[in-house]
Amino acid sequence: MSMEGKVAIITGASSGIGYATAVALSKAGAKVAIGARRTDKLEQLENEIKRNNHSGEVLAQKLDVTKKMTVMLLLIR
Repeated sequence: MSMEGKVAIITGASSGIGYATAVALSKAGAKVAIGARRTDKLEQLENEIKRNNHSGEVLAQKLDVTKKMTVMLLLIR
C-alpha cells in the first residue's frame, strides 16, 4: 500500500512496534514524525530512515505523551 503524500505521527518510536511502524510507513512513502523519550534511540531511527532513503522525510522530536506540551510541540512542527 502506498503512503505517498501522507504524514504519519508515531509515538514510542524509539523501539519495538513504534520503531518498526516508522520504518514500514517510511518505506511506503509516508513522511514520518517520530517521537519518544529516548533521544539516543530516536536519533538512530532518524538516521536509519535518512540513510536508507525511504521517504527521506523524517522529523524527530523528544516526546513524552504524559506531558501535553511535548505533544503540542510535535504537532506544531
